[in-house]
Amino acid sequence: MVDVEIFYFSGSGNSLYVAKELSRRFEHCEISPMVKMLKEGPIRTRGKVVGFVFPIYLASIPSPVREFLERIDPSSADHIFAVATRIGTFSIAPSLLNKYLKRKGRRLDHFEYVNMLSNTPTGLKPGKGSRSWARETGEKDIERIDRSIQPQLDRIAKEIEEKKSRRPFLPLNDLIAIVMDPISRNTRTEVGYFVDDTCIGCGTCERVCLSEKVRMVSGRPRWDPDTPCYYCFACFNYCPEQAILVRKKYDLKEGRYRHATAEEIASQKN
Repeated sequence: MVDVEIFYFSGSGNSLYVAKELSRRFEHCEISPMVKMLKEGPIRTRGKVVGFVFPIYLASIPSPVREFLERIDPSSADHIFAVATRIGTFSIAPSLLNKYLKRKGRRLDHFEYVNMLSNTPTGLKPGKGSRSWARETGEKDIERIDRSIQPQLDRIAKEIEEKKSRRPFLPLNDLIAIVMDPISRNTRTEVGYFVDDTCIGCGTCERVCLSEKVRMVSGRPRWDPDTPCYYCFACFNYCPEQAILVRKKYDLKEGRYRHATAEEIASQKN
């Protein structure tokens, strides 16, 4: 049995960064990608303390995290925590986490948000995506955010080691979740990805696609309509030529958001 076990999902590297930063603050800690674990049959924890690190998508929990929570057996843990990365927006994640854990006879002991940069220019806004997005998510911006969250990560790790409870006030969140959850669970809404003539057929988009929705066909990416999207924007962000764009939302080639290498993102599948 390990002392601390962290499971993570990350499309652009924000949550991977937080998971790694937390893990180095514990003496005996293991981190594992949820996507890989979903391919390996029964998921049983081994840690005395078990944590989940993931991003907020559509004000909710990403679909692979939902599936992971449905399948996990957390019986080894005497303390369960979660850290959700976001851009500062509201979410129903605390209520959903508690709902899934209650089905296992458990509850969430500690929940935190960590505010990071947005990995998408489109967000939930109607019409065009943010035209200044790329200029606000460069390396210096990432470094600034990383420095700013260190004290919070220090505190989170200390409280987890001491097994302190930090539970959000849930009644209002629970009520909102009743309305929002059916909408946020819809994984069939298509992002309008398309590729322009600067595509070099390198296959990076296929490698980093954690849902395996992207398939290379005759040297060009195709988004399989029968495979649900994780909405992680990895294919968009990791294209080396910025050849992947979003129809009617974003057609600029002024930069992309990467908080990890393409290899680190793709390795979550292997």
